[in-house]
Amino acid sequence: MTDMRMRIDPATGYPGRTYRFYKGRVIYKFGHGLSYSRFSHRQVAGSMNLASNTSLLAGLTVNSEDNASYHVDDIGDEVCNQLRFLSMVKVKNHRPMDSKHSVLMFLRWPNATGGRPASQLIGFRNQHLKVGEMASLRFDISRVSISAG
Repeated sequence: MTDMRMRIDPATGYPGRTYRFYKGRVIYKFGHGLSYSRFSHRQVAGSMNLASNTSLLAGLTVNSEDNASYHVDDIGDEVCNQLRFLSMVKVKNHRPMDSKHSVLMFLRWPNATGGRPASQLIGFRNQHLKVGEMASLRFDISRVSISAG
């Protein structure tokens, strides 16, 4: 294989490679693999860490369009780097065999343009689960985790 292009090239019709740029029909999702166990996933929390983020955003004007967001220029780099968002995912092993499972956290961009991928891997956790065991996995999402993807 000598063609190492990753990005989509509309001029030539090249579809792109990797989950980040490929827009065609997916046969296997990124991270899909063989396992002797079956796992279920459920997001149980997914919001800003209000206690720490509220104090960081104090004094800033809330966006008048939705009353729930802030303009990034008003926040500034220093505060933006300190903002954290928590996501908790419960994972359960449903089969009769202990197994290790990788949980992948993706960020999906609603309007991926200009070379930005439609989805971006921003975190992962490996967890060993015994038969019938359930675990809560914590993902702390920050500007650093998003820009590193």
